[in-house]
Amino acid sequence: MTKVLFKTYWFLLLQLAFFSGCTNTVVSAVKTIYKKDNYHSIAIVPFENLSQNKNAGQDLALYTYTHLSDILYKQNQPQLDLLKLEIKDEHLVYQLYSDYLENNHQTFKPENWPAFAESLNVQFLLTGYVSEYNYDQKTNQWPVASLHLRLYDVSTNTLIWSGSHTDRNGYTLGQVANHVCQDLITKMLSQLKHQRLAASK
Repeated sequence: MTKVLFKTYWFLLLQLAFFSGCTNTVVSAVKTIYKKDNYHSIAIVPFENLSQNKNAGQDLALYTYTHLSDILYKQNQPQLDLLKLEIKDEHLVYQLYSDYLENNHQTFKPENWPAFAESLNVQFLLTGYVSEYNYDQKTNQWPVASLHLRLYDVSTNTLIWSGSHTDRNGYTLGQVANHVCQDLITKMLSQLKHQRLAASK
């Protein structure tokens, strides 16, 4: 009986160690960009895909848009009014992005962002890239998603927030992608809220 309990104990410790290393988030400091009482429009640009999954950029951009729009448009959340953020419709952004690529030799570089943002009438662009979006090659069992986001104030050419998150804690790609996007959006809005509070004083 003692041996069984001992083996069980070490098994649980190994499981805990494994899953504690499955999620990792890195977030940078936010630069001051808010002006009192100003509203800011934000557009999510389709993410660059550096993974081996051809749908990675599109899938995680959709998850990100869904989480951000859900949070911003939740009812009975007066504290969110403090953010004063408005999100551009994803279909409009994607259509303009596709047209832009077609007219610019399939390239979308930082120097192109001001003109693109002006065509959308937004101040902020949320860009990013997906480095992993597949099942772990070592085990071929656990799904992994890794997303890196950058929020730019295009009007001042300033990086105002950045974050990255890698997650392996789930049973499907959809679950880990959902965790990654939700975590990053929550942290981004939390940091922006602190900046808004500081600017309102």
